[in-house]
Amino acid sequence: MELKKWEIGKFKNQDLTPSTSLLLTGLKPLGYEIINLGSDEPVVLTEAIHMIENLVGKKAKIEYLPRHPADVSATWADIGRAEKLLGWSPRISFEEGIKNLVYWYTENRNWAKNVDTDI
Repeated sequence: MELKKWEIGKFKNQDLTPSTSLLLTGLKPLGYEIINLGSDEPVVLTEAIHMIENLVGKKAKIEYLPRHPADVSATWADIGRAEKLLGWSPRISFEEGIKNLVYWYTENRNWAKNVDTDI
C-alpha cells in the first residue's frame, strides 16, 4: 500500500516527531548512535488494557498463559542518550498517549482496517 503525503501525517506522534525529524533531516547529525525514544517509566500491561477498555467502552477478551522463560518482569527505555544528544524527553504522559491513540484509531478506523499487517 502506498501512503500519500497527507496519510503519513496521520502517524504523527507528539513526542517522537521532533526527535526523529532532527535525525532524518540531518539537522542533528550524529552518525551511528543507538538512541532509545520512549518512556523511562514502566507501565503495567493490565493497567494499560484497563485504560483502553475504559476509553472504548468495551471489555477486552484476555487469555492468561504461562509466562515465557524469555519474558522480563519489567522493562523501560533508558532515555539518557536522547536527553544528552537530542535534548529530548517525553512531553506527554502514557495516559495521554493512549487517549490520543484511541482517538486517532476511532477517527481513522476505515483507513486503518485496510492496512496490511501480514509481515
